[in-house]
Amino acid sequence: MINRIYWMLRGRYAVMRNIWQHPLNYGSRFRAIGDYFLWNIAKIAMRSEHVVSVGGKFDIILGRKENYGSAVYSNSIPDYEEMMLLAHFLRDGDQFIDVGANVGIYSIWVTTITGATSVAFEANPETYGKLQRNIRLNQLEPKIFTHNCAVGEKRGSVNITTSKGGLDHIVADGVENKQTALIEMVALDHQEIALNPAAIKMDVEGYEMNALIGASNLLGNPNLKVLVIELQDWTLQRFGTSKAEVVSLLQSHGFHQSAYDPETRCISERSDLVSLNEIFVRDAEAVATRLRDAPKVNLSFARRSI
Repeated sequence: MINRIYWMLRGRYAVMRNIWQHPLNYGSRFRAIGDYFLWNIAKIAMRSEHVVSVGGKFDIILGRKENYGSAVYSNSIPDYEEMMLLAHFLRDGDQFIDVGANVGIYSIWVTTITGATSVAFEANPETYGKLQRNIRLNQLEPKIFTHNCAVGEKRGSVNITTSKGGLDHIVADGVENKQTALIEMVALDHQEIALNPAAIKMDVEGYEMNALIGASNLLGNPNLKVLVIELQDWTLQRFGTSKAEVVSLLQSHGFHQSAYDPETRCISERSDLVSLNEIFVRDAEAVATRLRDAPKVNLSFARRSI
């Protein structure tokens, strides 16, 4: 219990640090911190859903269960480096896979900005319904394909929690939880639809290693150049693995842990693991060329183009 509390507090600290250091909050950091507390206080009494703009590019429906709502409300673009990397790297005609799509922020962002096709996997039936609503809200049905299932190492079925919003996760063997649902699980390597992604985003609350094991063929596909993945030891430990093991697996496929500066369009290798999300890149020269040649993204709310 103490260990769990430690990792949860560390996660909250990381969120606060992210808001304080967010490039779009320069000059208004205290306002952004105030927005963070305002959102979290307001959602306690929230009885309805709200439509919030993401980066001035599209709208998203948020309710009290969406734990990342404070990041959207405070930062506008919640995962700035990761989302701008995908905006600069992907093109119309590319395919983007969103594993753990939640209500669709990444898929809708990518398709809106770049024109790339998105394939979104979301396990929780209630959250999946919100994903579909957000796609319809932004009129992106022809470009975003959705699947209501979990992603893991093989085809089968798993129990997932259903009461934690954006933190819902697969229930580890031997762990009891009263609010669960039995959900179909698939492996990315064994999909009926053709998967040939240029980039993947993965956020499955600790089940990342299992999902990657079930995607070994995709990881070997040279067309795949960019992977954005959430890696936190306290969630990975639920399933007996760690950040170091996931990093080792990705390195065995030629990926390098990287950092991205949207302002300079520079991608560089890094070795520390301090972010909520991590960026992995393969064939850095080809990626750098795409990043350099990409059109600017107009962020009207910030009166900037990046």
